[in-house]
Amino acid sequence: MRVALAGLGGAAFGGHLPALLRLQEDRLIELVAAADPDSARRDAAARLLRGMPLFSSVEEMLEAGVSDVLVIAARPESHARLVALGIAHRQHVVCEKPLTLTREQHRMIADSLAGEGRLGLIPVHQYRYSPGWPLLRRWGRRADCLGLPFTLDVDVRRNGSDPTAVSSWRADPATSGGMLADHGVHMLALAWTISQDIVPVGVMRLPGGGAGEQVVAHLGLGSGRMRMRLSTSSPGRSTGLELRCSGLSLRWRDSSATVRLKGRSLGLRT
Repeated sequence: MRVALAGLGGAAFGGHLPALLRLQEDRLIELVAAADPDSARRDAAARLLRGMPLFSSVEEMLEAGVSDVLVIAARPESHARLVALGIAHRQHVVCEKPLTLTREQHRMIADSLAGEGRLGLIPVHQYRYSPGWPLLRRWGRRADCLGLPFTLDVDVRRNGSDPTAVSSWRADPATSGGMLADHGVHMLALAWTISQDIVPVGVMRLPGGGAGEQVVAHLGLGSGRMRMRLSTSSPGRSTGLELRCSGLSLRWRDSSATVRLKGRSLGLRT
């Protein structure tokens, strides 16, 4: 399987490239090309990917026809266009989240996939594989299948933009989607594995001071409901989720999970 990479910024060097190179070492894929309009990023990649073709545009790279899979690690506002471009060039596509920022971009991707049943499109939601999530998913599904009311609370706190990012794109909701697109989509991916019956009830975005923001969202989730509180104005960094149903509480915060039944703790799992 021949893979091409679009984007050589923080997402590529921090996540996608190390993973792709490990897969290449195991002879599962062949990384054949990469593209980025920034010459400094291409120079940095050239030192790591010796001899690999590097292009200044994804269009030029795809026109070369060297790949079967396009991995998109570019800025969020370009994701939808690059997904549609990859599909047009008969590529399977793996795209960093978020796939889209607007309804128009969503329709663009949907239209590009119409009639393309043999091509795959996969968004990257790595939080779904965190250790605490299978427990939440399993009990959430069980409650929904039984028609029991439940509540899934999400509390994500960050102190400003990601310090490992090579630019401050996350601070601009217009081009990044802000916290809803940065972290909210991870939580929606978890919700989708519990029930595909997701109904937005209300979303409110508040200024968080400086370049920060706070977002509160309420959604219907099958027989239950989901509440998200997302902030880039917190003094520290933490991620917490809690599922409550019929006296059962499953709480995960950062590296630990607590299970309580009718107010009694059933133990702590790290």
